[in-house]
Order: sequence, then C-alpha cells, then structure tokens
Amino acid sequence: MVAEEESLAVKLLVEQCSITTRHPFAIARGSTNGYKRAWVRLVDEDGQEGWGEADPSSFYGETLETVLAGFERLSAHLPRDPFDLEAAEDRWEHALPKNWAARAALSAALHDLVGKKLRQPLWRLWGLDPQRAPLSSFTIGLDSADKMRAKVREAEDYPILKVKLGTDRDEEILRIVRETTRKPLRVDANAGWTVARAKQMIPVLKEHGVEFLEQPLAPDDLDGLLEVRRVASKHHLPVVVDESCLVAADIPRLAARVDGINIKLAKCGSLREALRMIATARAHGMLVMVGCSVHGRNHRARPDSAADRAGAWCAAAMTYAAVVLPVPVSRSYIYEVPDPLAARVAPGARVVVPLRRRSVVGIVTEAVSHLPSAGIDVKPIIAAPDDEPAISPPLLELGRWMSDYYGAPLGLALRAILPGPLWSVARPQGPAPAAERVLVLTGNGMDSLLERERRFKRSPKRRAVYETVEALGGSAPVSHLVGQLRLSRNSIDGLVQQGLARIEQVPEMRDPFEGLSTPPPPTLTEDQRAVLRGIAGTPLNQPVLLHGVTGSGKTLVYLEVLRGVVASGRGAILLVPEIALTPQTVARVRGVFGDRVAVLHSGLSDGERADAWRALRRGERLVAVGPRSAVFAPVQRLGAIVVDEEHEPSYKQGSAPRYHARDAAAMRAQLEGARLILGSATPSLETLSDERIVTVALPDRVGARPLPPVEIVDLRSAPRIAPSETAAPPGVIPWSESLDTAISGALERGEQVILLLNRRGFATFVQCPACGNVPGCPQCAIALTVHHTPASMRCHYCGHEEPIPEICGICGNPTQRLRGLGTQQLEHFVGLRYPRARIARMDLDTTTSKWAHHHILERVARGEVDILLGTQMIAKGLDFPNVTVVGVVDADTGLHFPDFRAGERTFQLVAQVAGRAGRGARGGRVFVQTRAPDHHAIRAAAAHSVSQFAAVELPLRTPPHPPYPPRTGLVRFVIATADHAQTAELAERVAAWLRRASTEHLDGALTVLGPAPCPLMRLKGKWRWHVLGKSAEPRVLGRVVRAWRAKGHRAVIVDRDPVSLL
Repeated sequence: MVAEEESLAVKLLVEQCSITTRHPFAIARGSTNGYKRAWVRLVDEDGQEGWGEADPSSFYGETLETVLAGFERLSAHLPRDPFDLEAAEDRWEHALPKNWAARAALSAALHDLVGKKLRQPLWRLWGLDPQRAPLSSFTIGLDSADKMRAKVREAEDYPILKVKLGTDRDEEILRIVRETTRKPLRVDANAGWTVARAKQMIPVLKEHGVEFLEQPLAPDDLDGLLEVRRVASKHHLPVVVDESCLVAADIPRLAARVDGINIKLAKCGSLREALRMIATARAHGMLVMVGCSVHGRNHRARPDSAADRAGAWCAAAMTYAAVVLPVPVSRSYIYEVPDPLAARVAPGARVVVPLRRRSVVGIVTEAVSHLPSAGIDVKPIIAAPDDEPAISPPLLELGRWMSDYYGAPLGLALRAILPGPLWSVARPQGPAPAAERVLVLTGNGMDSLLERERRFKRSPKRRAVYETVEALGGSAPVSHLVGQLRLSRNSIDGLVQQGLARIEQVPEMRDPFEGLSTPPPPTLTEDQRAVLRGIAGTPLNQPVLLHGVTGSGKTLVYLEVLRGVVASGRGAILLVPEIALTPQTVARVRGVFGDRVAVLHSGLSDGERADAWRALRRGERLVAVGPRSAVFAPVQRLGAIVVDEEHEPSYKQGSAPRYHARDAAAMRAQLEGARLILGSATPSLETLSDERIVTVALPDRVGARPLPPVEIVDLRSAPRIAPSETAAPPGVIPWSESLDTAISGALERGEQVILLLNRRGFATFVQCPACGNVPGCPQCAIALTVHHTPASMRCHYCGHEEPIPEICGICGNPTQRLRGLGTQQLEHFVGLRYPRARIARMDLDTTTSKWAHHHILERVARGEVDILLGTQMIAKGLDFPNVTVVGVVDADTGLHFPDFRAGERTFQLVAQVAGRAGRGARGGRVFVQTRAPDHHAIRAAAAHSVSQFAAVELPLRTPPHPPYPPRTGLVRFVIATADHAQTAELAERVAAWLRRASTEHLDGALTVLGPAPCPLMRLKGKWRWHVLGKSAEPRVLGRVVRAWRAKGHRAVIVDRDPVSLL
C-alpha cells in the first residue's frame, strides 16, 4: 500500500518569467509595463504535468519573492494522490493562509494534472458547456487621448471593452472611447472615487451606455458602497466589486451593498474557493464575474486557458427579451438583456425590470432577436436573481393555457404560479435560506495516534470534542454539541483555531410540520386493492375519478398510488381543499414518505413557503401537499396529481386568473405526462358527466361498517325543546327533541358530537321591532352580522365594523332584536344546554392563527372535546371514530340562494358532514334539521346517494329548462364601479358586445343573459351587475374570453366556469 501511495507522489517545479506589455498599463493606483510571474508544474511519476501561474499583486502585499518563498513552504504539503483536491487545498490554506497567488497557482496546476490524467478538460469535469462560454472584454488602461483611441482600435476583435477610470479625466476618457466605438462598455474605477464622485459619475456612465460599474470606492468602505448602489439602482446600473471581495466569506456582508462580484483566482487562493464564491454569490442573487490580472501566455499550457478570458461574465452576448409583468395588462414588454445577465435570462426566468418610476419582478417568456420597430426606447433588465428559470417549461405552458382559457393576462396567470415572496423587488431572491452552523473535522495530520497525543496534550476538552464529532461521522451541528452533549463552545472554537476543524453554514429547511406524529398507514383492504388495479390499468392520459363513500379509505388509495410514483423516481402533488385538512393529511403522507414531503399553503411564513418551494425545485423533496396553489408546486419529474374532495368550490380562485385547481391539475398532468386522480364521496356534476374520466368505486366503508342512518327533522312540525329549557328566545334556536335526546345520550356514553351550522357570528342581523330597520354595511348591500367575541356588528365582505346599537338609528326605539342564528350563538346555547360538555367552535373567527385548525382537531382526537361545532370546515376530511352523533342544525342556510348550484352545494355539504358519523365500532346517527324535507338535495343526502341527486338535478339543468353546467359552458362578466348608473350603462355595453359577437362571429352559438344586478349588488363600495354567456361549445367561450382580454376594461371581471353567481 505504501508503494502504491508513493507511486502517486507529485513533485513541484517552478520557473520565473518577466512580461513586458506593448503599452504601459495604467489604473487609478499607478502604472507599469513590466510584470514578474512564476510558472509552476506539478509532475507525477508517469510524467504527466499540470501547469499553473502565480500572479502576485502588490495591492495585497505580494511580490515574486513572497510567491517563491510560498512555493518553498508549500512543497512540504504536496499531495501523494493528485485526486485529493479538497484535502490538498485545505492543507495549503492552513500552511500559508495569506499567500493567495502561490496557492492559486498550485491549485490550478493540480486541477490541470487531474484533468490530463483523466484525459478530460476541466470544463467537462465541472459539467460546463463550452458553447455557453462568455465573451471576453478587452481592458483599456488610462492614457492620453490619442493613445486611448489607438488602444480602442487595437481591440477591434473584442466585442466588449472595459475602461479604467478613477481620475479627474473620467468624463473626457468616456467621451473619447464612446466617440471611437459603439461597443458595449464597462467601467472599473479601481477604488479611485469617493462616494460624492461616484454619485456624480453614475448619470454620466448611463449616458454613455455603460453596462456596469466596478469597484468605485475603497475596498473597506461598505457603507459608501451601499449609498452608491442606491443611487446606481435608480439608473439601473449594476455595481460590482473586485478588491472588496477576496473569498466566499466576504460575500454575505456585500450581498445587500452591491449587485455582483469579480472573482480572481490570484486573490481567492484556489479553484475550489472560486467555485464556493460562485455558489455563495448566486445563492444571494448576485451577478458573478470571473476575471484575472495581467497573465503571461504560457506557451506550454492549453490554448483555452482561463487566463485568456479576462473580465468574462458568465453570460452570452446582449439580446432582447419579452417579459410579462404581474399587472392586468395583456401584453409583454421588451427589455434589453445586459451581457452579464444573458446566461440567466431564459424563458421562465424571473427578472427585475424598470416600469415607469419603479422596479418590478417579471417573467421572461421568450427571446427577442430584434426590436419590433425602430426608435423604441428599450430599457435594460436590472437583475436576474436565479441560476435557473423559476418557472419550468411545462409550468410556463400551463400559465399560457390559463391565460387563454380564463381570459386573464399572462402576467397574472404566472403570478399565481410562483409564491408571493418570489415577487418581491426588495428581496428578489426570496427570503434568505435558514442555515445551521456545523462543525466539520478537517483531519489534518490526525491519523497518527502520536500526533493526536501531541496536539491534545494540554487540551483534553478539545480532544473530547474532536473524538465526539469523529464518532458522529466527522461533522455535527454546533447546537447539538453544545445543547445536547454539553460540550464547551470554547473547545469548539479552539479546534477551529488549530485548523483541525472548520465551521460550515449548512442550509436548514424551515419545516413547521417536522414534529407531527406520523402513524404508518393501515393494511389495504381487498376493495382498495381492486381499485388500485383499476387505476393501474387506465392509460396515463385518462383522468381517474375515485368515487368512494365517506370512510371508504380513499386517502389510503392515494398514498399507495403515490408510493409507486415515488418508487419510480418521480414526484407527486396531493391537493386538499382546506388548510384545516393540511396537517392531518401531511401526517398521513409522512407516515409513508418521511421527510420527502413538502407543504405549500398561504398559512405558512414567507420563509417556510420559500424553503418548501426550493426543496421541491431542487428535487430534495418529491411530494407536495397543500390546497389550491400547490397545483403549481415545482415538483421534479412529476408523475401524479391527486385532487382530494374535487367537488369543493375552494379549488376555484376568486381573483385573476380565476383558475380552478382541478382543471389546472388536469392540464398540468397532460403537459407533464402525469397521472391525474380526482377523489370524492360527492363528486361534482361536471366530473360525473365528463366522458373522458374513468370512474373507479369504493362503495363500502372500511371494515364493512354501515353508513350512518340519517333522520330528516322537519322543523315546521317536529317537537322542539321549550324556550324555557333552552334559555333562548322563542324560535331563535331550532332545537328538536330528537337531536337533543341523541346528543344527551352520546354525552352520557362518553361519545363525541359534531354540529354543523354554516353561518358565522352570533346573529344574522339586528332589527328594530318598531320600524323594522336593519343596520347595513355602508359599503356593501348586506346586513351587518352580529358578533359577541368581541361584541360588534361586522361586514363579512369588506370588514366594516360598528358597535351593536342600543336604540334604533331611525326611530329611536330603545329595544333591538337579534335575528337569525350563527355559530357563536349556537356555542352559547349548547354551553347552557349541556353545561358539563367540553365545547370547541371551529369557524373563520376561531382559526385565524397559524395552527388554530390543527390545535382544535388535536383536542378532538385526544378526546378533550365533547362537542365540536362550526361551519363547513368541519364537514370534510375529519376521521374521529368516537363521533357517533352529527347534527345539521339548519340545512337550509344555503339551499335557497339565487344560484343554480345551491342544491348541489347543500347536498354535498350535508352528505359530507353526515359521513363524519359512525366511523368507529359504536356506529352513529345523523340528524338533518330542515324546513324543506322533500327537497331532492336533502333526500339524496339522507340516502348517501350521489346517483339519486344527479337523477333529479341534471334534468333541471337541461333543456327545456334553462341550461347550466355541465349541460353547457358558462362565462360570467361582472361589472363593478362606484357609480350605479355607470355600472348599469357599462353592463349594457358588455351585453351588446357579446350579442354582436355571437351574431357576427360565432354563428349565434353564444347565448347571452342579462345584464342584471348581482344578488350581492354592492360590495366594498362598488355597484355590481353581471352578464352571463352560455355555449355548449368550449371553443366559443374561449374565443369570447380571449377577445375580451384583448379589448379589456378595468371595471369588468371575466370569470369562466364560475362556482358562484352571487
């Protein structure tokens, strides 16, 4: 083994050389035309040679003599194995921390030797593409006017010029260079300016078309750099530093002060340090330039040496790009792509661009080879924060589909795809990643027991730390060593000072769901296996509807499908309708996939969302879970999308682009060749009627448990508890004897109860018994809802709030009556009726904090809640075996809304909440209180029968009745302005435009209804009218919404496939 190691030994050969330039090279700090350099060779016993060059800089106190002395010292630390690159560079840095030029030369020579031994160029070993190699710039030093003109002419083969400034002749020099050439210019002041001078020069630089400004101030003037950058950013001029940035550790303090860095091997000390600098700078969203000083042309080195690419940016030549902005404008904007940014500017990339007097983040949609017309004032892109496009090609195409299908501007469609924090101009790279300090052993000379005894003779505590970390695999978080193992922080610092360890900042994902208990999934039933076989036998391009009754184990089927997808190396998305369901779903998914699951939803912090998004984008996590917006999760190699409770209206976004996540999921699955599974116990009629969808069924509950019997309680005639017994005014609480008896019995047996009332607040409104006045919202055409916690009247649409009146504001009557019932009043009543019961209320008012949903449901799961009451959020996805009684306190709250889907929504809500009962061995019962006991939606829900409901409802939406989805397509135009007359007039114009389009362009295939006032006629100070367009041909509605998108009007909202007509 020793002989083998010795055969790999390398030796160092050093040659001195002098370089004389054609012209004296002058910068702000001085001038010279003679340079002393050293060439080094690392030669192995096979005769292979690796070459490097030392470029000492007097600015950093280096000379040829210090470099030669450095080589003498470093020769004792040459690697036996040239492939031991990291260890070799670490030893050199420890042995000679300040002589950067000498270390850089040896690093280059060692990498060159490795490449030659492998018969591969270094660019290939690093995975680079030579076709994307950036163009070099030619540097023009300070000189007389005539000589500078001559230098510019000599540089005719170079497409980009860098001009040295930093004297009182700067304006003259720029004018001379610009008069001589129209090539792109860059400027390097070499720390020759003050802050005031830099501010003075910035407008001059922009006037002459300078692409960026390098090192305007002294290297240590960080506050000055920040001030200069603020001014430069207003002129869209990037500021870059050279002398201020030596190594990667300098970058974090510079990130907020400059736009980019110039990396030079001779000052950073090694190629691996240069790579760390590139990665660190890009992680901070900074531009990266790799440059050099004056190097000799080593005639024995490779002709494509990195030294010949002086001042090259990691970018291509300047072009133009089409950029869409997150504004309601249906067009793209053309921006100039500065050469430093060209490598990052590609379709799907985020860019910061100027827009009037501000800067915004936009998305590049395509490259533009030439301007559409001459004379256009094209502004340059300011920054491109990401190494790779933030939006993948399939997601970009999905954005285009949403724009075309829903008639929304492409910028708004793409805004929906990226998380909100990534649209910030202040932090375009998004929230900074969290990092953990990790102690990493370097292992310098510690293999020998004698050496270990010598190093730790007087420091046993350091030895204890060293050997503890060694036993942990060579690295450990500092917090773990100090907090859990109680090791000394001073001993840790001592190891670092000795060079035996280093501190690394390791990225740490902020995962709020990390502590969730994750029970393993139960065993599949035979019915579930049959369903899985049915799904597997369906072609990938056909969506699958998993129609399973409540409690049939649909989630387990989803998990098994996703297990197969992940096992094949692909990713998956699982959508849930409510944030409230996310923790429960995440726990189940993590029981299968562990920490490969990322969660995306609006209830998380910006940092948590950004971390999850990054982890998915990098492929570190393969499964995304979340509500509607998770359909855009950047999952790599997408293999499946599951939409749980696909019928839920919460999957429809209420603001532009007003997409439906179910339909967006279908298109994304098609674009990426992924499986789409829709799941529900009460599927939407659109899904049931879609002939492209294959249905697989789970008709029975797990364990053959029966669905709970449902008793319809007719509130018109059913016996009620007397008002004196309920402590409530007569008629206020619809509380039947049958529901009361069932709840009392369940509580006596230690069982749990769920009560649904889909109305927030304490009372629906306040009314004067004398004159009948009902206080309304001054901004909305709706009565104010009474709340008791805290006591006030509130508008649930605009947030307006008033105190509860003691006297009538119209007639002065001192008595006011509360009308209607809300969840707060129900909670108050239930507390009085069952004083020993532990009650939890779950509605929007009790779940505003981040973990409120989860905490309430955890209490129910632990048996700490006897009665859970709330709005629709308690009706779906909950699985509590001890719930034996479910009561729908008033099933009519939404049954008679002026909306064609009112019956369908009622059926789904009642059927879903009924499914929460009877999931355990004790069974369950459901009570549905209603004044419309014969309504087909109530009857079908009581029978747990989707087919029974569809058999009655579908004919009601089919001619000769007025057709509605799914029998026809629908688009809704909502017109809203602050002036009622203007709104009505504009609505008439929209309706006339639609009728004219139908007659002249669509062969009468569009039916137009309206205009008419919306049921909610005034919201947030705006009067609302709407016009409906119907057509059985999707292409017709597509042409209509796209035509309106081009026409547009700020007061008109276009909603294709609306889920509400209110």
